[in-house]
Amino acid sequence: MQSIDILIKELVRKEIESQLIVLKQQVLEKENTPDNLVEESEAAAILKRSKTSMWRLRKDGMIPYHRYGKKVMYRQSDLNDFINKNLITNE
Repeated sequence: MQSIDILIKELVRKEIESQLIVLKQQVLEKENTPDNLVEESEAAAILKRSKTSMWRLRKDGMIPYHRYGKKVMYRQSDLNDFINKNLITNE
């Protein structure tokens, strides 16, 4: 009887561990989705631009943004689109 209890506990433990792995992967995937919002300083670092250049891009309508009070935020997907639109290939 005691060995059955130990076996059940071990099976439950393994199932919980496997479910935790799945949940961790889901969280990581969600964090890496392209629509995560990033702050202006992080967006500037991604694009290798200054904050002033980011302001010009906003002012000229070249990149969409969100404003929350005084905080300016950018969607990761918009940053990726901006990078892809400005890609120059040598043909």
